[in-house]
Amino acid sequence: MIAKIYPDGHKDLNGSTHPVRYFDIRKLTERECLRLMDVSDADITTLVESDKLSRSSLYKMAGNSIVVNCLYEIFKNIYDGKEQNDGELFTSPAFKAEIPSTINMVTLCSGYDSQVMAMERLVKEFQARGVSTTLDLLAWSEFDPDSSKDIDNQPAVIAHNLLFPQWKDRNLGDMTKINWSLQVQKYKGKNFDILTYSTPCQSISQSGKREGIKKGSGTRSSILWNTEAAIRALRPKFLLQENVKALCNKKNLPDFQEWQRVCNDCGYDNYWQVMNAKDYGVAQNRERVFMLSVRRDLGLPAFKFPSPLPLTKEVSDYLEETDDLIYFLSPENVIKFLQINETDKNGEFIYAETDHRLSEQEIQHYRNQNYKKNESNLP
Repeated sequence: MIAKIYPDGHKDLNGSTHPVRYFDIRKLTERECLRLMDVSDADITTLVESDKLSRSSLYKMAGNSIVVNCLYEIFKNIYDGKEQNDGELFTSPAFKAEIPSTINMVTLCSGYDSQVMAMERLVKEFQARGVSTTLDLLAWSEFDPDSSKDIDNQPAVIAHNLLFPQWKDRNLGDMTKINWSLQVQKYKGKNFDILTYSTPCQSISQSGKREGIKKGSGTRSSILWNTEAAIRALRPKFLLQENVKALCNKKNLPDFQEWQRVCNDCGYDNYWQVMNAKDYGVAQNRERVFMLSVRRDLGLPAFKFPSPLPLTKEVSDYLEETDDLIYFLSPENVIKFLQINETDKNGEFIYAETDHRLSEQEIQHYRNQNYKKNESNLP
């Protein structure tokens, strides 16, 4: 661990007589990252204990996924909405779709499918209340064009199949090459209740190349426009889009608005909002754009996004005890980083690597060493 030795009486000690603070710095474990995406402990164990998924693939999938409770709250407002009074004289009529005997889903760019996790959670809640309903994933699409592996050996596909083996044979692969007419024929007579699409964000993300999402541009994010074919063929009751907040920034907003016009032309009314995970029960500052499109002929009132919830958790609630050195940063590199980025330049702090609490003699030894070092640097 690292010992930070303060000058006696420094204000950050808050009156403590022991002038040393001890700490280690480590990255989050895969399990912790998945917990911060609100994945259930049972599902996390399935993923983490699989010998088919590497640590790096688990980190990547968690980073690319959607916080489950944000999706759950949206789904709940679709099927279990309440009257809302937004400070007006009269309450707004409740947006409350009829709960079908089977909620039929299709997910595009599915990943390990946070969307299905969220809907499963809601269906179980309905069933506990005596509502007769089930969930069926009629089709999903997950494919990494940059992977050298065949589709069934790509990490996200492996993860999906581990979590939802009952739908293993329904991955349609590359969403740009799907013949949706065949899916309509396959499920003739079935209603498609909800289509979710979380298309790649690399081309619009603040941390990406910012190449944009314009139709026909050929960027990774522009595969969004291929979703139109699925919408026109399947005619789902609801469409749910998710992407990074940059989707609605100055650069990308015109294309986002054009996409909304496409959905309008397909017969849908659109409602979108930036939602932050910390406002929906998860201790993570993660802002994402969600757009719910409602098929106009359903005759439903205006959709209201879920109201913020009190945050009752802290990041520490998601952490686990670990002494696996693979997660810990090198003390030498941490010390260099802290010395370079120390805000109190006059603090005369001393950093040392140690495996125990320092005695008074050891503290004085480090101070003497530091004094001699500084003295030798004098002109």
